[in-house]
Amino acid sequence: MRRSTNKILTIFLFLIGGVFLPPQSYAQIDTTLKEFFPLHVGDLWQYRNEDNNLAIQKVIGDTIIDGQHYFLLIHSLRTSGGGITRVDSLLRVQILYGTAIGGDSCGGELPRERSTYRLAEQVGTIWQVCDYFYGLPTPTPLVRFDGIFLRNVFGQVRETMDFAFGGVIENGDTLLSYGATLVRGIGILYERYYDSPFYQLYGAIINGVQYGTIVNVYEMPSTVTYGFVLRQNYPNPFNPLTRIAYDLPEISRVSLKIYNVLGQEVSTLVNAIQDAGYKSVEFNGNSLPSGVYFYRLIAQPLNEQGAKFTNIKKLLLIK
Repeated sequence: MRRSTNKILTIFLFLIGGVFLPPQSYAQIDTTLKEFFPLHVGDLWQYRNEDNNLAIQKVIGDTIIDGQHYFLLIHSLRTSGGGITRVDSLLRVQILYGTAIGGDSCGGELPRERSTYRLAEQVGTIWQVCDYFYGLPTPTPLVRFDGIFLRNVFGQVRETMDFAFGGVIENGDTLLSYGATLVRGIGILYERYYDSPFYQLYGAIINGVQYGTIVNVYEMPSTVTYGFVLRQNYPNPFNPLTRIAYDLPEISRVSLKIYNVLGQEVSTLVNAIQDAGYKSVEFNGNSLPSGVYFYRLIAQPLNEQGAKFTNIKKLLLIK
């Protein structure tokens, strides 16, 4: 009877998309688990969201901060955002922020760190992160490790890690609904972080090896646009060059300026009348100190009935 039950369980797990592997003993941490979140300078991941828009993550460099070795990422994903990332000695993926956010209470070894993915936990372990849940700050957003499975990824059978995201809601119940999957040797395969959009991996280049399909990230989008859009600068973080792009649906008077954290203007990139279409301008921060800056786009259509568009985004200069 036991043999029959095990066979049914195996068939069920196969049908839902993965073969479950027994939990490992982590009394002695298996350092090979670090392969589920690879970090090498030059690594690239390309994702698509629910609107089929391309999202990019890339390791553009590394640095030493507070005695720790971090990698610098440009990013579109929610949990691996922050730009400054490392995997610590306990195999927790640490993101470094500009201000203290709770230290160990957020899973960080340092006060400015936050840990969402933990690669050496026992199956079923739940931990807290300091973040936003359903758009509102809460003291108890949670992550649960659901186990290691075998799946077919880009034509190869690989080990994958599953995580669930959630939190404690108003009536005190714990809700875990969204999730993520990490692949050994490749990284994040799928991610839906709380109320953020989902992302599915379509291609990656890890330590020089390509998986899936990679598109040319420098291809310009269509010049046909139906609204004002200010895009995130690329790369970000940067040193000292980055590129800022935006879309204009009609001829407009455009102002694009850079400000420091005190709100002081440090550079004017555009101050002109521009035709409709996709625009891109380079910013050189060589003369500025490292730190957080902001860029603001103001676009006023020459058509008197057109509404003025204003948007601000953050960029990070690291030298």
